[in-house]
Amino acid sequence: MHPLLFLSLQKQGKQVVPLDIELTEGKRILIISGPNAGGKSVCLKTVGLLQYMLQCGLLIPLHERSRTGIFEHIFIDIGDEQSIENDLSTYSSHLTNMKYFVKNCNERTIILIDEFGSGTEPQIGGAIAEALLDRFNRNHSFGVITTHYQNLKHFAEDTEGIVNGAMLYDRHLMQPLFKLSIGNPGSSFAVEIARKIGLPRGRNSRRFRERRSGLYQYGQIPARYSYAINGTGKANGRISVSRRKNWKMSLLVMNKTWKP
Repeated sequence: MHPLLFLSLQKQGKQVVPLDIELTEGKRILIISGPNAGGKSVCLKTVGLLQYMLQCGLLIPLHERSRTGIFEHIFIDIGDEQSIENDLSTYSSHLTNMKYFVKNCNERTIILIDEFGSGTEPQIGGAIAEALLDRFNRNHSFGVITTHYQNLKHFAEDTEGIVNGAMLYDRHLMQPLFKLSIGNPGSSFAVEIARKIGLPRGRNSRRFRERRSGLYQYGQIPARYSYAINGTGKANGRISVSRRKNWKMSLLVMNKTWKP
């Protein structure tokens, strides 16, 4: 543990929660979901920082039985890369990074992406993110990716080479545990967190119930979400709704020939 972190936590009466991550040939890409402020980004940044330190020849804080690998490429997409000078919005800068990742990733690459697919219309962003995730997996890249999107959790559950992970949350104490559990997806606990913060109820609660019982029922996705993802205006990349297991909704890119 870093000595400054140790001293800071000691003053607050807190302890460090160890992080246990394993990426293998059969489970190369870890999709982490869970509550806001639950430790997803900290987990992602910890992996990136320790891997970079290791490849720079620095000692890293690990258990004595831990094993690490060496990668030729470390691709990172974290934070806001807006640029007025280059006419880049948050999402366009994100897509620019994704374009580079897809063209250059291989089995000697580790990809670290925070809030994958966010920054644009959720249904469209989630579908594009799923197509990109499929490409990363087909290229046999390794990765740690955080998200709140349901369709990416579904895809990880159904796809060999990708595994779900969850940051745990105590629903009784209404607080995150900062522990990573690999094997199952996590919940964002958006309603619970809103109540904890003290978001006014009343009209907001009614609108929430209407939205949950309306748009998010099967088959209620508006027709305008048909989308041509190849940029030519031809509708050869449709987004549709699928019903898998007990999930409410999943968005799939039906065009299998799309190449970013």
